[in-house]
Amino acid sequence: MLILTSLLLISGVCVAVDLTINGSVGGTVELPSVLGSLKVEDFRFVWWIFNGKIRAEISSGHIEVDNQAQFKGRLQLSPDFSLTVRELRLEDSGEYQRVGLKEDGSQIPTYKIQLQVNESITTVQIQSELTWLPEILTCAAYLVCSSTGDPRPSYTWKKGKQRESSSELRFFLLPEEGDVIASCTAANSASEKTSNVTMRCIPTVPPVGFSPCLLKMVVFSVGLIIMVSAVITVHLRERFYRQREHVQGAETEGTAPPGGRL
Repeated sequence: MLILTSLLLISGVCVAVDLTINGSVGGTVELPSVLGSLKVEDFRFVWWIFNGKIRAEISSGHIEVDNQAQFKGRLQLSPDFSLTVRELRLEDSGEYQRVGLKEDGSQIPTYKIQLQVNESITTVQIQSELTWLPEILTCAAYLVCSSTGDPRPSYTWKKGKQRESSSELRFFLLPEEGDVIASCTAANSASEKTSNVTMRCIPTVPPVGFSPCLLKMVVFSVGLIIMVSAVITVHLRERFYRQREHVQGAETEGTAPPGGRL
């Protein structure tokens, strides 16, 4: 993505750049020299400067690129003086300047390019929660979007004609709407990815006649029946023992001693 004649705020100072280029980690970008039909023999030298150091140059027809730690094996200078940067890294972000001096000793206008390298967005996930609200006969939907790759992407929700610029989305869903699709897009200047979720509002009907009060009544009734049954059981057991003792006593009194008669 290219943005011409942009302004960047660097260290509180407004610095004009001629071109902004966005790239993704691991990708390749070309920084154009914008020198038109000028050839090598028209210049004493052409330099590409980054972070105050010469990273590539053409001098007296000789091409040389920076093979130090950061850019080792990743820079290529084309015959038209354009600079190609391969296998981009986050630390490659910054301002690149193309400067040069013609053979007649006149300086060519400095050309500034701002390179912004971003991590590519790899995946997008959606977490959804649907709650039935019996009071208004509808469902409340709550969606959260997240992604991996760039830690600070922008999020955009789309549901029918609804658009939201946020990582979260809330809405109400009626049962008669059927299946509803919501999509979340995570994006940065280098990449974007989208994920969808399908939701349906299904009423949750409680058992007929069920209520907390009814549950308390049932528990109380069962407890009362158990208590009464226990009391009756104890009473019947005591009555049975008394009757058996009475019968045994009567039998003892009606029994004749040995050798006698009744």
